[in-house]
Amino acid sequence: MVQKGLFSVELTDAKSKEILLEHKATISSCKELDLDVFVEVEPAAEYFIRVANDSSESVICNLSVDGEDLGYEFVLNANEYDDKGVWKFENGTSRHTALKVHKVSVSSDASSDVNKNIGVVAVNFFKYIEDDGVEIKTEFKSNWGDSKESLGSRIDIDDSKKLVMSQQGTYTENCKEDDGKRKCYTYGDEIVSIRLKYCTTVGLIVDGVLQKPPLWEYARMLKTNNNETGEKEGIETVHPKIIKRNTCDEKGNVIEEKEIEFFDLTAMEE
Repeated sequence: MVQKGLFSVELTDAKSKEILLEHKATISSCKELDLDVFVEVEPAAEYFIRVANDSSESVICNLSVDGEDLGYEFVLNANEYDDKGVWKFENGTSRHTALKVHKVSVSSDASSDVNKNIGVVAVNFFKYIEDDGVEIKTEFKSNWGDSKESLGSRIDIDDSKKLVMSQQGTYTENCKEDDGKRKCYTYGDEIVSIRLKYCTTVGLIVDGVLQKPPLWEYARMLKTNNNETGEKEGIETVHPKIIKRNTCDEKGNVIEEKEIEFFDLTAMEE
């Protein structure tokens, strides 16, 4: 959880609602990035953003993921929390679709720019000023991340780096019956802005948030047989195997896909 004053943000598993595992950075380069809490995620994992207001007054919140606004705002009442995703409102029902971790690329080279390796969720909190009147909303659909083009527009970085971003997932929840009526309100001053960063286990190791396991450096050494380099020949490169694990329903339909990186060091010399 990243908490500032009476407001907090964390990521939850879309289905179980469990809080995703968090780590505190132990190196100065990470702590210079405005916070020292990082969420550990796996590729293809789906999550919601949990926003909490422990103050005695309602606030206005808006969210962005990886630099792109989710396209809507919402009022969070006093002493309440809510789980948010990609919102759609139609036929009197509010639906939130989870966000899905998307691993853009993988490299054995550690990037010197930690920001390029880690995804960012941001929530801005504003004072809520109630106005007279009621606004009626008939339908709404957030266009955030619903296409490859949308995902691509947020990728303006070197593909040789290890990158993690989010896209729209598949898990959807019908939140509640909704008549579309909203009290009119005005934005007050910004109260606080909270950023939460997330990355895969491997990415957190590369960026120094997690300690490197035994044989990490050895497994990532580059192979070279070029005598002109003056380096030792025969150093074997170990690349992670991508293991896909699918969860199926009773009819055999795939309902969830996960990718896991597996380093096989059994064939390497001691």
